[in-house]
Amino acid sequence: PSPMRAKQTSMILMVVTVLAKVFGLAREKALAQFFGVSAMADIFIVALSIPMLFTNLLTGALGTGFIPVYNEIEEEKGHVRAELFTSNVTNTLAIFFFLLSLVAIVFARPLVKALSPGFSPQQMATALVMTRIFLLSIAVIAVGSIYRAYLQIHGRFVISVLHPIIKNIFIIFSVAVLSKKGILPMSLGVLFALVIQF
Repeated sequence: PSPMRAKQTSMILMVVTVLAKVFGLAREKALAQFFGVSAMADIFIVALSIPMLFTNLLTGALGTGFIPVYNEIEEEKGHVRAELFTSNVTNTLAIFFFLLSLVAIVFARPLVKALSPGFSPQQMATALVMTRIFLLSIAVIAVGSIYRAYLQIHGRFVISVLHPIIKNIFIIFSVAVLSKKGILPMSLGVLFALVIQF
């Protein structure tokens, strides 16, 4: 890309990154506004942190490692083989993380207990519902990490960093609007927020 084009892209990336931070702050403000310092706030944070723990530990490294391997395959074996490699990686990750999510759903109780041993039976029941729903997102998030790296390889930097804004908009909506309708609608709204990043 030309120096002018690179400069424009850098400026856009900077603006998008700042906006992502703003929407992240807005999400935290929404949580504080609607949940306050309450058991529900603790439940929400624990339920959301469990799938994030799985995805943050693995997908960051996978996305970073994908780029040099893709470039090497494309250089040595051609574009078609690199695209086939991408398909194989995403399919494998989708299957692996889907199975992992099923295992995590089955063993959600000890996971929640490990993070919040002081929950009452009612709080534990609510946390389990939310955690199990949120865990359904991890396969999509894992594949999304590869696609973000793929977009960056092909110079599509802006679209690859927009996902936190989209996610936080839907989380804010779920907390502000759907929480009034109950735990299940709010949890499904947050699940949608996690999946729509894809």
